[in-house]
Amino acid sequence: MKKIFKYFGAFLTFVLTVALTGCVEETLDTADVGLHIKVFFPTKVVEGQPMTINGSGFADATEIEFPTGVKVTDFQIVSNDMIRVNAPAGISAEGGKIIVRTSDDEVESPLPITVGSTVVTGCSAVEGEVVSGGSQMTIYGTDLEFITRIELVDKDGNPIFIEDETFVRKGTSTIIFTVPKNVFDGEVEAKIYTVDGKVFVLPKLTYEPASDGGYWDIQKIMIWENDGSHGEIAWSSEYRFAKEGMDANSECIAEIPEATWDIMKNGTFYITISGGDAYQIRVNTGWWSFDSNGEFDIHKGDERLV
Repeated sequence: MKKIFKYFGAFLTFVLTVALTGCVEETLDTADVGLHIKVFFPTKVVEGQPMTINGSGFADATEIEFPTGVKVTDFQIVSNDMIRVNAPAGISAEGGKIIVRTSDDEVESPLPITVGSTVVTGCSAVEGEVVSGGSQMTIYGTDLEFITRIELVDKDGNPIFIEDETFVRKGTSTIIFTVPKNVFDGEVEAKIYTVDGKVFVLPKLTYEPASDGGYWDIQKIMIWENDGSHGEIAWSSEYRFAKEGMDANSECIAEIPEATWDIMKNGTFYITISGGDAYQIRVNTGWWSFDSNGEFDIHKGDERLV
């Protein structure tokens, strides 16, 4: 039976869960192709950015070289198919290919890595405006994906942090966050922190606590759960999802209400899979010809797939 729970109106921090239970068909090519980089994520980085490199032949890796000539030997070999590494300082602003080396071989990434630089240009509140706890504020700029937290002050004058998992992101140029209900009553300069240690200070604005007091809640919404009556998960089967009203050809196992769909597009959702050890999630526009360049083909071992 399809289970889709109602989305409650006020802005909340959501954990969206899709649970797929069943036998998973072995669809990935597990042949040994030697040292090979298939994909890495993210493709745009700043210093200190955690990265994952997926491919094969990584068990004997000794060095990773970033453009241009920045070499790293401190990294984690998670498996023969996956490496975790933090982007080093000094990567060329022009970007370029990543090279993974062993003692007797090396391989270059198929796609280049690029370097980001966060710039905050402003916010939705203007001088003289009173910002209430529980309301939403928008930050504008470029490369805002590297913002990790926002600092305000609580009613007792202590720092209070809004973490990035609660942000609503509109691409890389807009972030929406919710002002804590117990924000300080008075003028405050909000601080913005990035992965690479940059700090931006917003103009001093007047804040006031929410009139009803209290705090916001975290709620979990079950989007869909397999009742056990469906077959193996495979590209040829029915395990596809679409926004409500968009499954014109009746190809999807479930349609997601538009309000929940919008949150999934702009936030984080979680997928739980059991019954096999080979699986892949593909996120696309709905057309099979969609070229994701690997960024939205998420395989077993990718840290984005929990």
